[in-house]
Amino acid sequence: MSGNPHNEGIEVADIGRVIREMRTVAGMSLSDLAKATHYSKGHLSRVENGRDVPSLALVRAMDGALAANGALIAIAPVATSGLPVLAGLTMTNYEEALMMATADESARHGRRAGNSNVEDGQLDRLEAALNHVAIDLLTEPLIPLVLDARQIRDEAFNALAGRQYPRQSRRLYAIGAKACGLLAGVAADRFGLPDAATRHANVTATAADLAEDPALHAWAGSLHSTIAFWQGRYQTAATIAQDARAGLRGGVELARLASIEARAWAKLGERSAMNAALDVARAAREVEGPSAGVGVIAYPLSNQVRIAGTAYLWVNDYVRARIELADALSLLTQEYDSRAHVAAARTDLALAHLYSGELDAAAEVLRPLLNTSTAGSYLGGAARRAGSLIEALRIPRFANSAVAHQLVSDIEEFTAAQASNGGATEARSHRELPR
Repeated sequence: MSGNPHNEGIEVADIGRVIREMRTVAGMSLSDLAKATHYSKGHLSRVENGRDVPSLALVRAMDGALAANGALIAIAPVATSGLPVLAGLTMTNYEEALMMATADESARHGRRAGNSNVEDGQLDRLEAALNHVAIDLLTEPLIPLVLDARQIRDEAFNALAGRQYPRQSRRLYAIGAKACGLLAGVAADRFGLPDAATRHANVTATAADLAEDPALHAWAGSLHSTIAFWQGRYQTAATIAQDARAGLRGGVELARLASIEARAWAKLGERSAMNAALDVARAAREVEGPSAGVGVIAYPLSNQVRIAGTAYLWVNDYVRARIELADALSLLTQEYDSRAHVAAARTDLALAHLYSGELDAAAEVLRPLLNTSTAGSYLGGAARRAGSLIEALRIPRFANSAVAHQLVSDIEEFTAAQASNGGATEARSHRELPR
């Protein structure tokens, strides 16, 4: 078409005039063009006169009917896409018009892709706020922190409805995953709502995948396993943890999954499966690997040792249980400022002493817990073990012991206090997120 005089001076935006000129050169009437394209003569007339904007499908049909060899399609991307027109641009060659039009579209797409509805500083702020919540959940009242986590979750997922760079999207998904995971833990542990916890954990797993974060995905598996464990579904808990660790080669998340798998096997009395899982957990500690987060999301050595001690307790290996739990208490005071984990370790170590007939040793371990105000913190693990402690203190061996009677009274008082702990909302709906 380069020899056609109508190639000269064609305005890209004036597609109607171009169509009329090319139709005339081709010796076709509007009726002929209507028959060839299967569009109405009236619509074609309005297109030629600039009253209607042709669809891309119509432009392609006319390009073929007029043997334009792509000349109309070269103009169509600008004329029919709704993008701003290239005012005043003229081309002397239809092939050049095609390349220029497509280049302009690419530039426009690039400018849109380069726009983000979030800033990296905003993501830094959300991540910092979430880390504060995860750390504060170790020691502070729950409900205000639940409201904080909810706010952070909403900000992250609302931002995802906009446009951002892929790396920013991954960060937002990771923030949303962690916030939902924290909510899952609170729903299951504090409020005994496994269905609500499972819904939160499901979102954690989905968002962790979208974040392309293996550590977060592993943590989501541990949440599902723990929820099943707290429901008494020990076989399911062990299977979930075992499946979730299948692709991991080492690091803290493998240690976490193997430990909670071992805990579930212990509840089932499967000593050899428990020992095998604990071996995996110990080996995983020697290998560097990513961690899902901080605070209650973290899984430091102290907690790994505590879980191992609890597993030994449940298979009646009281000697190993006492060794592991005593080590865990020592480590907890050094690296993990968590009243809940310290309380759980104390109650389990006390149980190991009681089952070994060591009442005085059990009393010594429990007194720091029973004689100290919990300041509104919910010590769920210790509260759940209260019944076992009281049962162990009421065996005939301790029937005449004043120490045992006093411990029972103190444990009952502690348990009653836990019924209301952790729920204070204070005077605000949520805390201001750190700027």
